[in-house]
Amino acid sequence: MNRYLTTASCTLALPLLLALYGCPYSSSYHIDDAPQIPVEKTLIGKWTADKKNDVHLDKHVHLIISPKNKLEYNMDFTGDLSGVPPYYRLSQDTIHATGFLSKVGPRLFMNITVRGETFLAELLYSDKKLSLLPLCDHFTPRLVRSNVALRKSVEAHIKNRLTPSYDMDFCLVEMSRIP
Repeated sequence: MNRYLTTASCTLALPLLLALYGCPYSSSYHIDDAPQIPVEKTLIGKWTADKKNDVHLDKHVHLIISPKNKLEYNMDFTGDLSGVPPYYRLSQDTIHATGFLSKVGPRLFMNITVRGETFLAELLYSDKKLSLLPLCDHFTPRLVRSNVALRKSVEAHIKNRLTPSYDMDFCLVEMSRIP
């Protein structure tokens, strides 16, 4: 009987662990206590990304970035959001978020807040292409209980790794501006 329970428990727990393992990192904390970097005008506008899903079908995701104030952004994600887990979905076809930039070492991170949860994504802008690369859920083994602890975890992660751990399913790579 115990062997059956152990096997059944493992069979049920494995998909749950895999699902949790493949999620972007989220927290109630930010890298900085308050926004400090002014809004970058080059980021303002409509962006589009083409993604391949598990069966290699094209998915089109659009990101609309507008200034909320001098230090923060409004961000709207639209398009094919079928890869977003059901517990993050909104009742509409758009995910509304706010964000602000934080500098960690030489890298820029966007603190993206959706429904009270903050996701951290490295922001890259080069050759008129924008990329948002969210950190994966297991990027740190530390228990984060403050903004300072989150900053230290991100600093340690980018300092000790050749390449940060991104959640590739949620990366928006080389988005092009929509006129």
